[in-house]
Amino acid sequence: LNVHLGACERLPNSFLVSNLLFWMFIHTPLTILERHGHALKDFPEPPSDAPLGVDATVLEGWLDLKVRNDTDSTFQISIAFDQEQIIGRIFTDTDNGLSYNVSNGEVEYYSKGNTVFEEVDVILEVIKNDSGKCVSSRLLYRNCCKIGYQLPAGTPVIEKG
Repeated sequence: LNVHLGACERLPNSFLVSNLLFWMFIHTPLTILERHGHALKDFPEPPSDAPLGVDATVLEGWLDLKVRNDTDSTFQISIAFDQEQIIGRIFTDTDNGLSYNVSNGEVEYYSKGNTVFEEVDVILEVIKNDSGKCVSSRLLYRNCCKIGYQLPAGTPVIEKG
C-alpha cells in the first residue's frame, strides 16, 4: 500500500478538533455534507494567514460535521497531540495530482440594530500539482457570524435594516 499525504496541519492546542477536521477535509476531494460555523466570534482573530470563516462546530444531537467519500480512494485520518499543537493528517492510497487552496473574498461587516455581523466568502481552488494551474475555483459558502467584541477603530460597518 502506497500512502500519499492528502493534508497535514499543525495547529495550537486551543484550536478545536472540529475546526481541524473541517480544514483537513476541504483540502481533499472528499465531499462535505454538513458543516456549521460558529455563530458568535467573541474575540478578534489572532495574527494569521489563515482565511476567515473556515471553522466547524458540532453539538451532539443537533449539529454535525459530515463528510462523504465519492472517490475510488481510501482515506485515513490521523490526529496527534503534543504539548503545544494538534497535528492532523489525512492519508490516501492514491495521488490524484491535485492540491486544494482555500481563500477569502472581501470581508464585510454590517450592523442590524445593535448587533454587528461579519460575512465573508470562502473560496476553494483546485490546482494541478504538475503545472501549478488552477483547474477549478468555486464558492464553498458565505460565512456569517455575530461579532462579540469591539471592532478596531475605522473598520467600515454597513447599516442593514
